[in-house]
Amino acid sequence: MQQQANRPVTYHWRAKQHPNVESAPVTTTQKLRTKLEHEKKQEQALCLEVELLERDSWAAQVHRLVIPKLVQQLALNSWKEELAPGKICLHLRTSHNHLNSVTAQILLRDALSTDIGLPVILTVMEDDELANKTPMEWRKTIYEDKLMLARGKIMADAHIKMLQRLFDAELDETSIQPV
Repeated sequence: MQQQANRPVTYHWRAKQHPNVESAPVTTTQKLRTKLEHEKKQEQALCLEVELLERDSWAAQVHRLVIPKLVQQLALNSWKEELAPGKICLHLRTSHNHLNSVTAQILLRDALSTDIGLPVILTVMEDDELANKTPMEWRKTIYEDKLMLARGKIMADAHIKMLQRLFDAELDETSIQPV
């Protein structure tokens, strides 16, 4: 027994460098779904933008202006009232009053003056009256209309109903997105 205890440990070879083995990229359904959703969202945003510009003249005018993004957000979260030629009042939602600054008003006034070709007197007031919609509210309304239409079409589709019956499946309405 003592002889086994005194026996030297046998040599074990170990590699100093590990070969670089490049693994093939793995495509999972989750990665694929995420990629497709991103592409759909960009296309969908573009469609919403086009419809918004057709529906709301103030949104179309803001789209033409060359202004910084924060100033654009001030304009898009306001509805425009023309009091007289060259005299404009913007009605800003109070939830977005942090966008209202003297600098933003000056940049917006100058861009509007350039766009319409005459000097503009611009006033911005807080207003939560929902009788008039801001461009951002119009965009939300357009999206919700498209979503309701998509849900209605899916719920009424004969193929979907057949699959529900065959597999005793339930439709997850929250997963429906307009295309």
